[in-house]
Amino acid sequence: MTAPGRYELVVPDGWWAIDLSPGRWQKQIAALVDRQWRGIDDAPHLKAQARAELEEQASRAADAGGLQFFLSVGTLAGVPLSASLLVSGVPLADPAELEALARRRRDEGAEVTEVVLPAGPALRAQWRQEAEQEDAPATTCLDLHVPVPQQPRVLLLQFRTPMEPLAAALVEVFDAVATTLRWASTDPADEEPGGAGVVTIPRPLLQEG
Repeated sequence: MTAPGRYELVVPDGWWAIDLSPGRWQKQIAALVDRQWRGIDDAPHLKAQARAELEEQASRAADAGGLQFFLSVGTLAGVPLSASLLVSGVPLADPAELEALARRRRDEGAEVTEVVLPAGPALRAQWRQEAEQEDAPATTCLDLHVPVPQQPRVLLLQFRTPMEPLAAALVEVFDAVATTLRWASTDPADEEPGGAGVVTIPRPLLQEG
């Protein structure tokens, strides 16, 4: 297989995609916050705080190699389904690095397995992360490291949810999303010019909310 120019990923209805490319995520976060706060005009400070928190998350994710940030904006019986997915490109100089990562994650208490996705083999790690605040819920974490064909890097899918009662069901959703990952070529006519910071997967397919 030749080196792919992009990835394709399908997310459930009710998930909002934020493209972490420079100059894009700010407008998409503003649109998301406006959507979530539509009709609520008596809490401008809370709306501004929500936007600032999302912008901080997106900025950190972009600086760390993030490509896309997905947020669940759906509800179940009137309760918001809090879940997220961060997709990042991570350098991988040697496949042995994944083996070392698997050992380290096991030592830390994670459930680590090797799985085969339609996009190829992947390292899957799942664990429960306790919150720093006493009254805050723990976060269920699921990471999948998927080597990019013919490239010295992996595509990292990082799923998170703080909804402990629904964690098992949401992990099944996370695994199902991972099975939709596909590699695709990039049409040179569609490719945008970039500088030294351009990632290997330059044109991720967006599933807009």
